[in-house]
Amino acid sequence: MDLSYLFSVDISLGDASNTTAAYRVSHYTGDTVTGVVSLRSTCDVRFDVVELLLIGEERTTLLNETAHRRFYQSHFPLHETTLPSPRTIIKNRTYRFPFSFQVPDHLPPNSCSHNIASNPLIHQAHLQPPPSFGDATISGFGGQLRDDFAPPSCRILWLVQFRLLRKNIVSAEPEPILVKSLKLRVKPATDETLHLNLNRGSSEYCLQQTSMVAGKGSRELGTLTVTLEPPKSFYLPLRDPHSFIGNAVRLFLRYTPTEPTEELLQLPRMRSLKGNITATTFYTTSSHHDIPAKKKDIFGKAKNYAEMKFPPWAADPVAGDYAATLLVPVNLPRQNFVPTFHSCLISRVYALSLQLGVHGASGISLRVPVQVSTHRDSLVLPSYHASVGIGA
Repeated sequence: MDLSYLFSVDISLGDASNTTAAYRVSHYTGDTVTGVVSLRSTCDVRFDVVELLLIGEERTTLLNETAHRRFYQSHFPLHETTLPSPRTIIKNRTYRFPFSFQVPDHLPPNSCSHNIASNPLIHQAHLQPPPSFGDATISGFGGQLRDDFAPPSCRILWLVQFRLLRKNIVSAEPEPILVKSLKLRVKPATDETLHLNLNRGSSEYCLQQTSMVAGKGSRELGTLTVTLEPPKSFYLPLRDPHSFIGNAVRLFLRYTPTEPTEELLQLPRMRSLKGNITATTFYTTSSHHDIPAKKKDIFGKAKNYAEMKFPPWAADPVAGDYAATLLVPVNLPRQNFVPTFHSCLISRVYALSLQLGVHGASGISLRVPVQVSTHRDSLVLPSYHASVGIGA
């Protein structure tokens, strides 16, 4: 029985005297989310149970199928002194219910109960809390919405939920008469090693390529081999949305001349270096039993994923003829990046593509997975589950 039309409910974060901020703050692993639920009714209403919950859930739609999964639920115990006695909400009286939840760093083992392929890292990844995803109403900063480039068919929500229940007169089972939720923006800390080991298994990446270098008259002068070192993680700054997010990747160049004599040796010259970051979101309505892979229909259209290519950038060619090692700075564009994650229904991964132009050689294209991570607050200790790896 829905009696929500009888109530006025406000869920505010922080102290009861504070008002809601102009933009949503981000909540990180180990953060304590505190607040107060204020409740008024237009008439006397009897109830039996009051519940305050922190909920994490994900939803996907693929073709004509829809999936909904609740991967986390935590109850806040309400003290008896905070509840009305008798169990009746009096007309025009304001009731306040304070709450406090901690953002988890590990999901309960039973939150991922489906079958897993031979790779045990899949199960470990699914037990890491995913970030809020795909809801523009919590992607704002300074009053402006910032897109996280999730496909419309994907949502991951973190909610503080207030519920008022009354027992059914027939079954005696509590039924909700009022449900009110407040969405949170959650950015959990991530395991860099775990996700990089998962993502590197894909066949779409290319970390090394060799190209022939030709001179005048198409005469072969030698071969150039370029190897891209897997980069370290790009870390989103903790509680600092204004900082640039940058890293550096190394290219190793090895030139082998066909005739290595001093008279004929002509070292290749670099012409250009370009790159871009791509965000790929995989989704399903069943479960990801293994590392998700791209699927297309007979017309070549994506079936289970969506891609967003960020604007390309260019670097200045190296001065001189040849560099054995090239250090390439890479800065993420000022967009709303969410951390790399893998859940049972949704995965978000990133890739770095580099195109190297060399005089006398065909273009060299390299592609490597990159990890976008969130720092863990050094003042927050890991939970017991995270420490001992329960569910791994």
